[in-house]
Amino acid sequence: MRVIMYPAVGVQNENRYIDILVGALRSKGVEVIGWSKHLSFQSGDVFHVHWPEIIPEIRDRKNNMLRGEWIALQFFSTIRRVKRQGGRIAWTVHDLAPHDAKLRRSPFLEKFMARFMAQVDVALSLTQAGIAQIRTQLPALSHAQCFVTHHPHYRSVLNTIHTDRAQTGAKPEQRIFSFLGSLRANKRPDLVMQAFRGLPTDSNFLIMAGGASAEVTAEVTKLAHGASNLKLDLRRIPEAEMSALYSVSDILVFPGTDYFNSGTIYTALSLNVPVLAAWSPTNTEIQQAVGKEWLHLYEGDFTTAAMQDAAQALISRKTGAVCNLTVFEPAACADEHIVAYSAPLERAQRADHAA
Repeated sequence: MRVIMYPAVGVQNENRYIDILVGALRSKGVEVIGWSKHLSFQSGDVFHVHWPEIIPEIRDRKNNMLRGEWIALQFFSTIRRVKRQGGRIAWTVHDLAPHDAKLRRSPFLEKFMARFMAQVDVALSLTQAGIAQIRTQLPALSHAQCFVTHHPHYRSVLNTIHTDRAQTGAKPEQRIFSFLGSLRANKRPDLVMQAFRGLPTDSNFLIMAGGASAEVTAEVTKLAHGASNLKLDLRRIPEAEMSALYSVSDILVFPGTDYFNSGTIYTALSLNVPVLAAWSPTNTEIQQAVGKEWLHLYEGDFTTAAMQDAAQALISRKTGAVCNLTVFEPAACADEHIVAYSAPLERAQRADHAA
């Protein structure tokens, strides 16, 4: 089986999910090649797309209109070629809409996605809850076959780098809450800071670290003013430093509510860090797989009470417990993809043979 994938491994994406998936598929004998978006004459059994909105995003950036139009032309040319040769188009629906609110209002995006969804044969989701949302919120995919293909965990690629808790500024008796990764506005770092400031200072510490826009930086810096029990580092954090921050974290907080799936949650669980996250059908399904002691979900607003509840419900890292991620083993995830790739191909081949 030959799979064209976009984005693909090793193409400046720094996306662990793609890297692990491609490696697992190749270990099963699947030939995976990256899609060449500038001048593509590639063919394959499957054209597997993850984030099609990248193309409209390129097109709608300043001075990139012609480049975006050209890439879109190549994209649909590849789709036609694959389908003409009996192949199928697969889409992993990571998001129901782009995270960038400005992009959601793009006329080009709307036309692009309508044209793309009409060509999708196989819609993939990381959870069964995601399939249900696809069925109700994306009627343009009603013709597609749907499959659950779980998100592989990151243990095969993450290096656990331990550091001394004291280097963060935290005291031995303090519980360390962490908010790590890109501090985008839709992840609500402001709510985290506000809720944390309501916790007792002597027994709690917060690490908020990751790249942030000027607006977010100004807001959280203002909210953090005068607090002695937090570490604020609003730069793009190198991976080794980020791993060290995970190693000292007792609870990772993730209050983003407009995420279909979050790689941040999978990263924390892969490193055996319990997580406090917003309730969603997808997160509920992940919680069922790993246990409530590893993923605590809150409903409504993110508040001080939500952080207090998580501290009581989540497992203590001092026990040395390991999160059970059997459902998310890369080899099993690769098998799920192969089933999804093969089922419509086999159906089409039988129909061709009968004809």
